[in-house]
Parts: sequence; C-alpha cells; structure tokens
Amino acid sequence: MAKLSITRSPAKNRNLYSTLQWQKAVLQLGRAMASKLSLDAVFREFAAGIKGYIPYHRLLISRVNPQNRIQRIFILSQAANDALETSGDLYEKGQTVTEWVVRERKPFIREDTALVQEFETDERLSHMGFHSHITVPLIYWDRVVGSFHLASTEPKSYGERELAFLTSVAEWLAIAMENARLLAESQQLASKERTIGEISAKISAQSDVDALLKTAAQELGKTLPGMQIAIQL
Repeated sequence: MAKLSITRSPAKNRNLYSTLQWQKAVLQLGRAMASKLSLDAVFREFAAGIKGYIPYHRLLISRVNPQNRIQRIFILSQAANDALETSGDLYEKGQTVTEWVVRERKPFIREDTALVQEFETDERLSHMGFHSHITVPLIYWDRVVGSFHLASTEPKSYGERELAFLTSVAEWLAIAMENARLLAESQQLASKERTIGEISAKISAQSDVDALLKTAAQELGKTLPGMQIAIQL
C-alpha cells in the first residue's frame, strides 16, 4: 500500500523564505491566477509564479471529473522525451502517483526514483532522468478537481517546506481552475442561445412555408456542419 513519504531534507538553498514572505507570495500568485479567464492562462501563471520558489524541470497539471477520471492533461515544461499518448495513459496501468493522490486526496513525495520505484510513475520518471517528484491534489469545495505534479532532475528536491508552500498555492489554483471552467461553460451556453435566437428570428421572418423550411434547413446546416438536413411534413 502506498504511503505518503515526507522527510526533512538536508539544509540547502531552496529559495523559500520566511512564513510571512511565503504567505505574501501565495497571495500574489493566487490573485494573479484568479484574474485569468482561461485555463491555459491560469496554468501558465501558476508555472511562472512558483518557478522562483520551487525547483522543477517538469510540470504537469491534470483535471478530473466527479468520478475521479482524468479529463485533460497539461504539460507545461515538456522535456524532449516527455510524452503521454492519451489522457488515459496515467490510469491504464493502475499504479501511478496521480491516481493514488486523486483517490487518497493526499500529496505524495518521492525523494529519489533511483532508489524506490513503487509506482509506474517512479520507473517512468527515472528513465527520463528525473530523480525526485511531488504531486499535490487540487480540491475545490471538498471535491478533487485535479492535481499537479512537479519533477526535478535532482534527488531530494522536495520536502516539508516545499509541500507547505505548494499546498497553499493549490487552494488558489483549484479556485482559479473552476472559475475558468465555469466561465467557459457560460460562454458556450450564451453562444448557443444567441445562435438559437438568430435562427428563430430568420425563420419567423418568412411568411411562405417553402421559404420557411428552406431557411430552417440552411440555418441548421450552418449550425450542424457535416450533417445532412432533411425536413418532412
């Protein structure tokens, strides 16, 4: 059974400062992410915002549905040999860190993939040259909406200090993700309603039945490209 492994790392320069400075950095990054209107912009703001505080050479963010299945994966710092065939690739083998983190709703730290390869993720990252990694769940209103994963080519890059910082940032990231998702859904709904209104107006303007049916077929064809439209009385 996988267990959370968090140990105190040797003292070294991690670019993390006092608690007050952490809180200020988290607040600034949170506000910056919240101001973004698209998921892509949110993720890029997150990647740039943590760069000065947390060392990483690979960043992956996943979104999951209410059934905890991955819907989309974003790799923002992709190495030359870093690739995922499909979003389901993380789940097919059933022994990945992302799956464990989403299911258990807990963060996970691996200090050195060369020493321990409990998950398929460890083996894969080790072959890619990454020696340590951390994965944190993204929780919004008690629901896991995704996770993010950082990997480093150096062993023991992540410990309690990094986890404390990233856990705080994760709260803001989850909120920003859901805000962007809801905005995108509302925009799609508004677009559909506008289209329906425009089609209805054009159909209503026709007094002749044949012209009305022709207009309806033409407008439906524009809305549903690639489909054959036939209207029968």
